[in-house]
Amino acid sequence: MRLCDAHLHLQDPRLAPWLESGLAELAALGIDGAVVNGTHEADWNDVANLAARLTWVVPSYGLHPWQVGKRSDGWLRDLKHRIKSDPAAAVGEVGLDRSILTPSTFHGNHPASPGPPSMVDQIDVLRVQLALAAEHNRAASIHCVRAWAEMKSILATSLLPPRGVLLHAYSGPAALVSALLDKGAYFSFNGYFLRPRFQERLKVFAALPSDRILVETDAPSLAPPDTLAGFRSVESTSGRTLNHPANLLPTVRELAALRRVSVLRQLLEAILQRLGVRLLGRHGLDLHAR
Repeated sequence: MRLCDAHLHLQDPRLAPWLESGLAELAALGIDGAVVNGTHEADWNDVANLAARLTWVVPSYGLHPWQVGKRSDGWLRDLKHRIKSDPAAAVGEVGLDRSILTPSTFHGNHPASPGPPSMVDQIDVLRVQLALAAEHNRAASIHCVRAWAEMKSILATSLLPPRGVLLHAYSGPAALVSALLDKGAYFSFNGYFLRPRFQERLKVFAALPSDRILVETDAPSLAPPDTLAGFRSVESTSGRTLNHPANLLPTVRELAALRRVSVLRQLLEAILQRLGVRLLGRHGLDLHAR
């Protein structure tokens, strides 16, 4: 079986001690595709270097809402250049995050930043990046936390890439799903949701059309519960347990069980087909045929 991770961050420095040995491990497990998402100007080169070195990496460049306040004057010029110069590149990770508007919460995770970016600033930056994705018909990988009313409005009033957008680790309400499907959205399932408190999210993924579901790890973030993490975790220098990219396998198995798919291979092939043909274009087009 061959798998593609719809959203992760292989360039994250926290994965560096593991990366070289881990890449061979992923290949042995059948994970031979990954959309690697940049989040700020300083890591876009790292994403580009991974894509140049690993043919199965789809590079994605974007300004994450947490990083909006730290952007340089030339951020958009740099982003446009990367998208225009690489026909395989996607746009992301982009989005909105209301949870960071509390200064104490924001500074706990971003001590060097001047302060949390306002929703107005986040919305402006998101609209610009969605316009870029639409102009070049590139998939956009979208982060949204506690800002679904704003996100619904933006998606309803913005030009979007014809190939669609990916709602990474979808956490929005079930009532919004129909409107998002109408806008061409795909929804990626994350193993972090396999906790008792996320039953409502599981219901959303149990009911989604099969051709709009992808699977992701978001490694090194959003690790699945310890009871389901089938592969060794990555330890940072601080001792914190991080998500291992190979946890894509137990995540896919749990999604298959959730949707009562009796033949796992059928689900995997559907995932690869939708990701490659509809969302990511030629870079993911023929994963079966390689």
